[in-house]
Amino acid sequence: SQWNALREIIDHPHITAAEENKTNSIPLLYLNQKTADLLLQSIHTSMPKSQRTIDSTRSPISQRLPVSVRARISVEHQPVEGQNVIGFLPGRDSVLANEHILISAHYDHLGIRADSIIYYGADDNASGTAAVLSLAKAFTANTIWPKRSLIFALFDGEEHGLYGSKHFSEFPPVPLEDITANLNLDMIGRNVPDSIYVIGSNMHSQDLYNISRIADAYVPFLSMNYRYNSVTHPTRLYYRSDYYSFAKYEIPIIGYFDGFHPDYHEPTDVPEKLQYRKIQRVTNLAYLTAWGAANYPDTLSLNGTLMK
Repeated sequence: SQWNALREIIDHPHITAAEENKTNSIPLLYLNQKTADLLLQSIHTSMPKSQRTIDSTRSPISQRLPVSVRARISVEHQPVEGQNVIGFLPGRDSVLANEHILISAHYDHLGIRADSIIYYGADDNASGTAAVLSLAKAFTANTIWPKRSLIFALFDGEEHGLYGSKHFSEFPPVPLEDITANLNLDMIGRNVPDSIYVIGSNMHSQDLYNISRIADAYVPFLSMNYRYNSVTHPTRLYYRSDYYSFAKYEIPIIGYFDGFHPDYHEPTDVPEKLQYRKIQRVTNLAYLTAWGAANYPDTLSLNGTLMK
C-alpha cells in the first residue's frame, strides 16, 4: 500500500551521498605569495610588481614562465549521511487518490564553519521549510481533504547537490508516474514584499500554469515574476533547486524563490530580516495552487513550452 511504501522510507531514512569515485577533471592548485614570487623571478618580476602593472594599465600581463612545476594532488572522499522527512495525506477520491501532489522544501543549510561561525539559513531555507509544515497542518485540518493524495517532503542535502530530492526520485515511495506535480518552496521570505519569482510553471504543463495563475488571483498583494523562468538564464536556477530532481522526469513543477540578496549563504541570513507577511502570502499561493492541482478533474497535461 502507499502507507507501507512510505513506512519503508521512514524506517530506513538515511541518504548516503558518496562521491561515486568521481574525480575533478581539472586539478586546482593555490599558490601563496612566497611561492608565486619564486616562480616570477624567472621573468624578473614579483607579485606586487605585477599587480601594480595590472592596476595601472588595467590589462592582463599573462605570459608563459620558463619553468616547470611538479605537484602531487590527493583527493579524500568523505561520505555524507542525511535524512529526508516525509509526511503523507491520503486523497479522498477512490481513483484520484492514486495520484500525488508533492509539496517540498529543503531543510539543510551550510551549518557551522570555521568551528564557530553559524550560518543560520533563515531565508535559505527555514522559510520554505516552515511553509511546508504550515501547508501540512492546513491541509490535514480541513474537514474535506483533496481528491488526490499529498506528500509533504523536507529534503536534506540540497546545498551539496540536491542529494535528498535525488534520492527521493530514485527510490520513490510511490511510482514517479503517479506524482502529478511538485511544488517546491526554496527561499520565500526576503526582497520585494509583494512579489515572488516562479520557475517552471509553464515548462511542462499548461494546466499547472493556469491553475497557478488562478490561485494568484486570490492572494492579495502578491504577484508572480517570471524573470528566472528559463533554462538558459545565466543563473541556471532551473537546475539548482530540488524541483529539478522531478522536472528531469517530466513531472510538472513550480519553484517559488524570492531572489538573491546580500545575506544569501552568509551568517547574516537571520530570522530578524525575514518578511513574515510575504512568507504568509507565498504559502497561501502554494496552498491554493496545490488545492487546485489536487482536485483537478483530469491528469495535468504535458504540453508546456519545455519537455526536457
